[in-house]
Amino acid sequence: MYAIQTHDLTKIYGKKHAVDHLNMTVHEGDIYGFVGNNGAGKSTTMKMIAGLASPTWGEIELYGQLIGAHPARGNAGGVNATQTHHVGALIEEPGVLKAHSAFDNLMMKALAIGVINPKEHCRDLLKLVGLADTGSQPAKKFSLGMKQRLGLALALVGTPDLLLLDEPFNGMDPQATRDMRQALVRLNRERGVTIVISSHVLDQLNRMATRYGVVRDGALVREITEAQVHESCGSSVRIKTADPARTLATLEERLPGANLRALPDQAISISLPSLVPAASAPAAPAASATSSSSATDPAPAAQAVEHISRILHDADQVVLELSVTERDIEDYFVELMGTPAPK
Repeated sequence: MYAIQTHDLTKIYGKKHAVDHLNMTVHEGDIYGFVGNNGAGKSTTMKMIAGLASPTWGEIELYGQLIGAHPARGNAGGVNATQTHHVGALIEEPGVLKAHSAFDNLMMKALAIGVINPKEHCRDLLKLVGLADTGSQPAKKFSLGMKQRLGLALALVGTPDLLLLDEPFNGMDPQATRDMRQALVRLNRERGVTIVISSHVLDQLNRMATRYGVVRDGALVREITEAQVHESCGSSVRIKTADPARTLATLEERLPGANLRALPDQAISISLPSLVPAASAPAAPAASATSSSSATDPAPAAQAVEHISRILHDADQVVLELSVTERDIEDYFVELMGTPAPK
């Protein structure tokens, strides 16, 4: 089931299309990394999904239920609280009552929405986000990172099925960022919470996300899985020979499980993760430990290059280039964010 589907979702402010016919799909159980430059439309999209803003045009479905539509569908663009009770959100600045403690902030929301055993629920949330020891300290004395953690706890009041987080790592030191990331992964794995998270900290998203959506100028450029990202960013072996067509045929025959691509400059690229098992299979027992290593480790890369070299030598191919290349995940997403959205 889809947790979120949007259909031509559009939000216009004056003459600016903040969100422009955006079609987004988030599967139930995803940790969905929402990636884009500042002003690309991420926050506005999340506000509409959370019911904090009304679409100018288009539709939003949460778990198969239509909750937002343009006026022609009779919804007047509105989303009401009863339709979004299962959605928790931390978008832009957390809505914290600064004169009150973290516990009191949580209790007020818990009582307002009718949480069962509210005190126990709020104490558990404070432990989860690392604020259990703040006592009666008012939120106005919190650091930016502590306010972010309180914002996450507020979003989790009532145990939502869907969590929308906009730059949740703002103001956090490395340890707090790590704790927050681990808490979110636990929520996803242990409680089945679907999470949509926008962040410029791509390294953190890379450690969490199961799928990604890349947005540019309000429109979705691409949706990709974690495996596809790592396939695109992982190491690969680049080969160039005097006879590219024959080389490709030879490699396809000798490496049936490998992911081969013919490049525009007549070179051939082979994904190293798909190649390492085949390359390491005939290795001596002493080298077998490397077969479980990362595909970017030197040993598997060296094995792969040696294995391909032997294949090409046996096929009497004249090798012009044989090298291992790597692609940085940040470079990959920057390239996608600069790609025009499909019309």
